[in-house]
Amino acid sequence: MEQSVELSRRLQEVVSCVSCYPVADVGTDHGYVAIALAQKETGKVFGSDVNAGPLFHARENVARFGVEEKVELRLGSGLTPFQRGEIRSAVFAGMGGMLILRLLEEKREVTDGLEELVLSPQQDIPAVRKGVEAIGFGIIEEKMLKEDGKYYVIIHCRRGAVPYTKPIDYLYGGKLLEEKNLVLLAFLREEEKRVHTIARRLKAAQTPKAQERLREVEQESILIQEAVACLQH
Repeated sequence: MEQSVELSRRLQEVVSCVSCYPVADVGTDHGYVAIALAQKETGKVFGSDVNAGPLFHARENVARFGVEEKVELRLGSGLTPFQRGEIRSAVFAGMGGMLILRLLEEKREVTDGLEELVLSPQQDIPAVRKGVEAIGFGIIEEKMLKEDGKYYVIIHCRRGAVPYTKPIDYLYGGKLLEEKNLVLLAFLREEEKRVHTIARRLKAAQTPKAQERLREVEQESILIQEAVACLQH
């Protein structure tokens, strides 16, 4: 019986979003997501990484789990190891949001041939939501979870899907707001406390720079309250 690879809950959710093959796990590291994708379906899976060291370990793991015929590993940055039409889907998980957007721009002829993106950016999530729309994708699903004390968002995109329309959708995730996601609500409650604490300190400072920053924080508070209202009604 085939041994199943063990993934964190976040990466399990990433794998569950993938519906198009052939698929590339970009920044595959030790190859666990690529292996899980190969165990999930019969389609072709690629794993790419900019560093040779992790790719060596990925190759060992691919052999250990017996998926050598399904998984092909390639060395290179982002999508540069691929040709247009070679993959239909790409996974970018565990890297910064601005890096993801840069890698998608790095080899546009490959990006433009993709039908699906599954992204789990560590920072700059609103920028990622806007950025994928700028290159022809729309967000069809978002997932949010808390694992080991940290919040994670997974963004599932399809080429040509309907774009978000409101600023708050890009900030907090239109699909998460639409489904009244309880993890997002918990996150926003924590954000409310953080912003309130910052505002109280800025009010006490009474300097022009502090007052300017206070206006920004108060605007952020209004948007958080708007999002909370969406989730509660």
